Amino acid sequence: MLQYGQTYSIAIQLNNTTPGSTPVPGCNICTIDSRSNSFFDYTPINTSNTPNLPVGAVVNLPTVFPIPTTSGLVSPSLYSFHVPDVGPSAGMTFIDPVIATGFIYTIGAGDPFFASVEPITNVGSGIYQLLVWDSNSNQFVLVDSALAAGQTFNFLSLFPKGVSQFEITGIDPSAGLDPTNITAFITGLTFIGDGSFTGTMQAIEAAATPLPATWILMLTGIAGIGFAGYHRNKKHSAAIVAI
Repeated sequence: MLQYGQTYSIAIQLNNTTPGSTPVPGCNICTIDSRSNSFFDYTPINTSNTPNLPVGAVVNLPTVFPIPTTSGLVSPSLYSFHVPDVGPSAGMTFIDPVIATGFIYTIGAGDPFFASVEPITNVGSGIYQLLVWDSNSNQFVLVDSALAAGQTFNFLSLFPKGVSQFEITGIDPSAGLDPTNITAFITGLTFIGDGSFTGTMQAIEAAATPLPATWILMLTGIAGIGFAGYHRNKKHSAAIVAI
């Protein structure tokens, strides 16, 4: 029985029979003039975890390369795509990487800019933060602090030319999703023009630092105070220039 999240390979073989040949009992290749084989990867998706995914939607899976993450750790977390046909006429394009605490989305060279994004998969609370790259401050700037799973954010409402880079954060790591499950976080994208999507997603991962047992109790209280102070003082620039 096939398992959800498990990758399988499907092989399709096409045999071209020699015209006028007579089958030979016990010989399966005696009348074959040529043969071709095609192989496809297939991963069953548990649709009960993705109620926002349209029926019959095609989910484009990535190629994974090991690269340094934002925490400085090395992990297979850069997801490279090659979807041949995207654009307004193609509707929403669905992509899916390995789960993480967040992802940075970037178009490839010559790709049309992003027009909108919709996080399809509901992880934890299903509420995420959406940030767009600001070339003036050279950092990501918050544009939506409560983007819900299944909700579409239209970049064109703020950036008429679209955006080339954005990130989704706030994915709950305590949800316990298998990091090898390539159907764990599906994202819907639309684009401002026709073309191909050859962009990437880079996982945002937090580095875990072991603490001596004698420090844990004290640092737990300090961390709670610091967390509250951080949210009181956090500011975002009102002037955003997305590229």
